[in-house]
Amino acid sequence: LEVPSKSTIVFSYIGYQAQEVPVGNQSTINVTLKEDTQKLEEVVVVGYGTQKKVTVTGSVASVSGEELKASPTTNLSNGMVGRMPGVIGFQKSDEPGGGGTTIRVRGTNSLGSNDPLVVIDGIPDRDGGFNRLNPTEIESISVLKDASAAIYGARAANGVILITTKRGKEGKATVTFNASGGFSQPTRLPKMANAFEYATMVNEINPGTWTDEDLRLFQDGSDPWGHPDTDWFNETLKSWSPQTYANATIDGGTENVKYFVSVSAKGQDAFYRHSGSNYHQYDLKMNLDMK
Repeated sequence: LEVPSKSTIVFSYIGYQAQEVPVGNQSTINVTLKEDTQKLEEVVVVGYGTQKKVTVTGSVASVSGEELKASPTTNLSNGMVGRMPGVIGFQKSDEPGGGGTTIRVRGTNSLGSNDPLVVIDGIPDRDGGFNRLNPTEIESISVLKDASAAIYGARAANGVILITTKRGKEGKATVTFNASGGFSQPTRLPKMANAFEYATMVNEINPGTWTDEDLRLFQDGSDPWGHPDTDWFNETLKSWSPQTYANATIDGGTENVKYFVSVSAKGQDAFYRHSGSNYHQYDLKMNLDMK
């Protein structure tokens, strides 16, 4: 890894305590991770119930909403990749608000659709799937693989993604507000030849296509209409695109009535200049439990 000397490297792995190591002047870093025994006491959602992680015998992977919040993405599926063993994903596009990750649980397992069954708060195949959910609203995500998913029948041939949203807890009202802003950058933009370089290469392939006068005009830019030299990538694309996120929640309740309310707004701009495809989303989520 090539990193600045003031950087800190974070080592993490499922089931182990993460360690942060300042780089400093070190060129070799040896780290031994310790098991996170507390995580074995965590509750894992399995089918129509819950179990402690230490007693789960089936193939179940889980991730908490707090971990998903660390990925500032517009689509929830983009933040799941790389966080659970056996769960892979690939992203075909990155249009603002679109470009959700296609999730596969242990590869392709059927002849028709290979998408896993998504169950949100006990309801399967809710409209919109889980891409539009807000990580702040999520308590946990469990992925049931192989025989662990059998409780959902034939629809679970490609695994099951169980999403549990947060609910109110008994006690005084708690208000939380989060806001963040950031920028997206293309991984790479093509570097194109300018008009003079292009015309020169064309002449090498097919001599006489452009005259010496044409080459001079391409090079000095004195005839922009007849001999243009426009960098269209620079004219149409931005190097950075902003994205914003804000969320407010309130939860609490009594023994008989518990509530959780979340309001959020997120926005993402495109890489095109003066784009018409920027994305804005507003959410209102309320879980109300009454006896």
